[in-house]
Amino acid sequence: MLYPKGFVRDRALELGALIKHSYTQFEQRSTPATKQSWQPPGYTIVIECKIKQPNGEVVPFGFIATKDNNCYIIFRGTRTPFEWIDDVAIKQVDYLAGWGQTTKGFNDIYRKLSTQIISALNNLKKQIPSLANIFLTGHSLGGSIADLCAADIISNTSFKPISYTFGSPRTGDIDFAKKYLNSGIVSWRIFNTEDIVPTLPLPTFHIHPSELGLNDTTVELSLKLVLSNIASNLIFQHIGIPISFTFHKETISDNHNLDNYLQNLQAQD
Repeated sequence: MLYPKGFVRDRALELGALIKHSYTQFEQRSTPATKQSWQPPGYTIVIECKIKQPNGEVVPFGFIATKDNNCYIIFRGTRTPFEWIDDVAIKQVDYLAGWGQTTKGFNDIYRKLSTQIISALNNLKKQIPSLANIFLTGHSLGGSIADLCAADIISNTSFKPISYTFGSPRTGDIDFAKKYLNSGIVSWRIFNTEDIVPTLPLPTFHIHPSELGLNDTTVELSLKLVLSNIASNLIFQHIGIPISFTFHKETISDNHNLDNYLQNLQAQD
């Protein structure tokens, strides 16, 4: 398979493998630290990225690690009921100044991570002056959090992140997408064409019933009412250079599964 110039499949596979460690990190959150085994061999863990849930529980959402003068910022996907609620909280809110809008759910999660991530990067810059690259990655919800993190990093540090996301939903509006494109962030959006998550939120909720063959009927009026009450003013746009492949495992979860993503990416020649 021919990839666009600059896309490194081995790097994508490396980052995908690190995301798997972040899922194990979450699963081992209640395991005593001396018995945890989620840390990826060969990498130095800088910090665990943690968020406080509405019920007060503090859970890991990923980690920052270093290896060979590179820094890796890793985010997992949805794992708690509260995160599912954030996934569907698609009301748009302002992000950073000049960066357009993202969803309230994504913003609520990332603002709990921002300070610890930017602080860790500033400390790393002092400790490792020769730090070469900042690689960002995430799966599903974690992909959108990686998008917000990339914007934060390029706005508030001297680093220029390189992002590889897997099965990510749309993160922000058109203004966010334009700013992201013009920011200089290198971003690769890897997705399965049969995965439903990258199709969400819908790019637009505007609908013209007449184009669907509907007239002033009860169906049309009901449709207008539902959409106007839900999200008729919301517009979303994908970011990043798309890297797509197709596999179908016959279930929504399997079509979105990270292991299946990595197996199919590995199989691409």
